[in-house]
Amino acid sequence: MTGLRSRISIGRIVLYFLILDKPYSMLNNKLMFLFIAVIAILISFWTEFSSAGQLPFFSGGQKTDAPFMADKTLSEIADDMIPIEGGNFMMGGDFRTSNGVPDLHKVRVSSFYMCKYEITQGQWKQLMGNNPSTFKNCPDCPVDSVSWEDAMQFISKLNQISCKHYRLPTEAEWEYAEKGGKKGGTFIYAGSNDINAVGWYDGNSDKKTHPVGQKKPNQLGIYDMTGNVCEWCNDWFDMSNYKNIPAEDPQGPHSGTMKVVRGKSFGSMKQDIIPTLHVFDFPCKRSDAGGFRIARDI
Repeated sequence: MTGLRSRISIGRIVLYFLILDKPYSMLNNKLMFLFIAVIAILISFWTEFSSAGQLPFFSGGQKTDAPFMADKTLSEIADDMIPIEGGNFMMGGDFRTSNGVPDLHKVRVSSFYMCKYEITQGQWKQLMGNNPSTFKNCPDCPVDSVSWEDAMQFISKLNQISCKHYRLPTEAEWEYAEKGGKKGGTFIYAGSNDINAVGWYDGNSDKKTHPVGQKKPNQLGIYDMTGNVCEWCNDWFDMSNYKNIPAEDPQGPHSGTMKVVRGKSFGSMKQDIIPTLHVFDFPCKRSDAGGFRIARDI
């Protein structure tokens, strides 16, 4: 601030002599000189504070840079994490069809947190600095057109600045949460037998994503587990239809070529939206129907 004090002192000296009406042969217009002195002082303030990242006259002394936006993202996500009590459930199977549906089997999952919303375009842009979505200009819509690898990059950056351990849910956790956990019933979809009450699909979506949380949540208070965007899970796809996985906290195979995708999307037909459907895609694949939500351990 030394340079600023010097420039202000010079301006004060000029103003002092003007007020005392000292004769200066070189100055024919005191008003013009006064105007120049004031402008010089204002420029000094502007230069000093803008170089320090602060403009007190226009921003209240608060910087509005990327870390501030990242903090906002962190607070939103942390507030949206719902604790889910662990328990036993029957994973897989579907009473309507056996085509493409995995074997029904008993699984136990430990307690965990899951985000009640899919990660939004606004959250992605605040943290990553871009918006890869096909359906842009909707900050509260789920981010789409992100691969499994993209989702992992987002989570890695989120963990770095939050010092937490967010992750993608396992397939077992995802299905357990979709069915309502210990509060679950016998609904066909996530929280209702009426798909229009809980999900966006080709019959009501107008072929695009919609802001998260507009439909009814399921029994756990989690939104959009039916439709809107398909959601990546952490697991490699199990080609054996679960025959070789443990019954407690299954993590999927140790390796593979495809990652599990759950939930279906805004473009899915009603007859194809089977909550237990076991589908997959390449981890590098991006689709306008693909997004994700996050989980973490308790």
